[in-house]
Amino acid sequence: SSCKKILYIHDSFINSIFKFILKKILTENMKVIFVSKKSYHFYKNVINGCKYKIIPNGVITYKKIKKKNSVNKKLKIGTTCNINPEKNLELLIKLAKITPEFAYYIAGPIYATQRKYFLKIKKEIKYHNIRNLKFLGYKKNVFNFLREIDIYCCFSLRESSPFSVWEAMSVGLPIISTDVGDLKKYIKVGKFGYIVKNEPNIFKSKIYKLLNNKNLYNLFSKNSF
Repeated sequence: SSCKKILYIHDSFINSIFKFILKKILTENMKVIFVSKKSYHFYKNVINGCKYKIIPNGVITYKKIKKKNSVNKKLKIGTTCNINPEKNLELLIKLAKITPEFAYYIAGPIYATQRKYFLKIKKEIKYHNIRNLKFLGYKKNVFNFLREIDIYCCFSLRESSPFSVWEAMSVGLPIISTDVGDLKKYIKVGKFGYIVKNEPNIFKSKIYKLLNNKNLYNLFSKNSF
């Protein structure tokens, strides 16, 4: 076909079989858009000389939905994701266990293909008798949920962008996240939170920094927005 083709890639981890197939079907007359450098580096060996650009995805911000900051000792900490192993919810469980004084919420769908993983997570929560962590399921308007929490945490092992963090920033939430997508690049430009290792005690220490320093919390919130 003489039609121009553009391939839009918005992940940074995929089944190796698909990666092999992709290498076979890409041709030099095709163009590729990546949402992050992480995504590009994962696929750069299979794009077969195709022209490419890195164009981050984004979210529209509305001043009317910016949350009112009211950080206090009864912190509400949240994350949005579809429930699957890449979201590293085991780390969230460990964090909830060592910080029973905070409330944790997960908003996102549970697909049939991930039911087994979800049941495993629920079993672990029950085993550790964790009472401060709740699954809220799919939220039609995620911004209503985001306005109700105080800090947004991302625990993922891999993300391409990550879009859920941009949504949280768009309502002015401070971010504490693992090193995913191009977050590290943007956090250097405007300090809106912390990029941390996959360790619950490090997450805990950063949460307490924000809890005990309202000026820092407000600065991160402003920079996020």
